[in-house]
Amino acid sequence: MVALFVNGTNAQPAAPVNSKEEMQKLRLWPGRWTGSSVWSLRGKDEHSTVEENIAWKVDGNALLINGLGKDAEGKIVHEALGVLSYNARESKYHLNSWLRDGRSTDAWFNIVGENQFQWGFETPQGKIRYSITLTEKTWKETGEFSSDGAQWYPFFTMNLTKSSD
Repeated sequence: MVALFVNGTNAQPAAPVNSKEEMQKLRLWPGRWTGSSVWSLRGKDEHSTVEENIAWKVDGNALLINGLGKDAEGKIVHEALGVLSYNARESKYHLNSWLRDGRSTDAWFNIVGENQFQWGFETPQGKIRYSITLTEKTWKETGEFSSDGAQWYPFFTMNLTKSSD
């Protein structure tokens, strides 16, 4: 059994070089980002302070994303962990995320322009997508919901500043 595992592991082709190259398109992501977010749920806005800590892992082949949001009293209202990577065999990015309440998702992720990104997933109620625009020091993100994939409704905004690399 051990021989099969070792031989099977050795028989797998090495990760293509372009996987790491594709991840470099996200070179502005790593660091500590802080700021605020607003969730508009059921006609009520919920404000929170946000900290996103993002780090390269496995020699630059993946990003580990850890987000934490707190309300005005310091209570945690949002906590998420994500892993973003590029699958060279499929020629696409993958974003897996987990929330504090136990929910998780296998989301799609696309680069839509220079330092502009979108990611999202489907729920039983419809589709959710997030749009991100980065500069060296700013992160702007919006979230939208659509029940039909045609008409989109905003429900989330986040504005962050990079406080360290």
